Amino acid sequence: MAQFLPVEWEGKRALVRLNRPDSGSFEATIEGQNEGGFFVSRAEDEQHAFIPWGAISWVQLLEEPDPDEREYLMGRPDE
Repeated sequence: MAQFLPVEWEGKRALVRLNRPDSGSFEATIEGQNEGGFFVSRAEDEQHAFIPWGAISWVQLLEEPDPDEREYLMGRPDE
């Protein structure tokens, strides 16, 4: 079953954390999404990437969201 971020988040900056224990979080702009994952870009190094839903621990919006949509968890925070 596909997971999706709120459509209103597209074009906004977010903090993304991957499931890998050795990875930290990184800032990126959400460019789009599909049933397999979502596309991000990082302005500081002009990189674009596709991140599968299964690789994501959580995504946190860094810009002003709707009050109910601040963080989107892909799994349990303690995983």
